[in-house]
Amino acid sequence: MRTILVLTDFSAATRNGAEMALYLASRLRVRLTLLQVWQEPIRVKVKDVSPFPLERQCRQAHNPDYQLKQEVVRLQQLEMREGDLAPVSIETISYPGNFKSGLKRATMNNKILLAVARDHQPDLDFIGRPDHLAKTEDLLSCPLLVIPASYTPDPAFTHIAFAIDLAWKDPRVLACLRPLADALG
Repeated sequence: MRTILVLTDFSAATRNGAEMALYLASRLRVRLTLLQVWQEPIRVKVKDVSPFPLERQCRQAHNPDYQLKQEVVRLQQLEMREGDLAPVSIETISYPGNFKSGLKRATMNNKILLAVARDHQPDLDFIGRPDHLAKTEDLLSCPLLVIPASYTPDPAFTHIAFAIDLAWKDPRVLACLRPLADALG
């Protein structure tokens, strides 16, 4: 199934990127997939945390599955507030392991039209680290939309801009953009 993939770490930038991806998925009538890849922490096993309510709250707040569920609820509430959005199916993937394995799992059964990721830089002049973005695009084989940390979503957006060096792997880059362009019309 055609989908838009959001690589999330629950920062403000990725939440804004997820909102923008929700608007886009609604227009394209495709599924939205939230992917969170995380490293398994070292845990101390406690049989019963019921006498320790703060411990239970802390574990719940830092549980990736719980955070993904909260993000889906937030996006569904946004979808209801914006009355003119078409319904969007939202899928979540919480993967313990490394980034490469998580991307392979997310792309296994989905045709990814677009991937949305956040940039670590707050300034628009320094969007993305080229080496990291190039590796991510190679793994995904689809366009990667980088959301700057200062971005605020707007449901009335009309253009998406991609910086493309046509001299670098020209046929592959255009082949990645073609499915997205066809879906947009």
